[in-house]
Amino acid sequence: TLEARLDQILNNTPVVIYSCEASGDFAATFVSQNMRTECGYEPRQFLEDPTFWLSRVHPQDQDLVKTGLKHVMAGRRHGHSYRFRCADGEYRWYYDEIVPLPGPGGGIAGLAGFMLDITERKRAEAKMAAALATLDAIDDAAFIFDPDSLRFTYVNEGALQQLGYS
Repeated sequence: TLEARLDQILNNTPVVIYSCEASGDFAATFVSQNMRTECGYEPRQFLEDPTFWLSRVHPQDQDLVKTGLKHVMAGRRHGHSYRFRCADGEYRWYYDEIVPLPGPGGGIAGLAGFMLDITERKRAEAKMAAALATLDAIDDAAFIFDPDSLRFTYVNEGALQQLGYS
């Protein structure tokens, strides 16, 4: 059946699908079953405690998340990345995109969105930033270029000074 197929898709996709209220604590009204495999939490934990999700957003990211919710409440789709504490205690990075659900009379009836684990991408970005910082710190010339176009994608300060370019 279509319903069984939809359940299979929701339970096996790498994104957690959710919906929540458009006011107050933005309490969850639906969380896909794959929350269990993605973060280690039972979906019912989100449904039973209106503060469950926000209390697990990293303290340094909570203002960013709250600002994002204001954008959605203004009727706009919004995406942001933040750290979320999983059941094992580890903070993982998630990209979260949320949209307003239209209600009767033009209001917002609720919110719907998805969470995608981007922890590995964030780790790779951090390693790249550290490598570039190392290259910036040396006086020798260092270049990175795209092998297809042969265009430079990075040139360190040492190279610029040695060659006299900006």
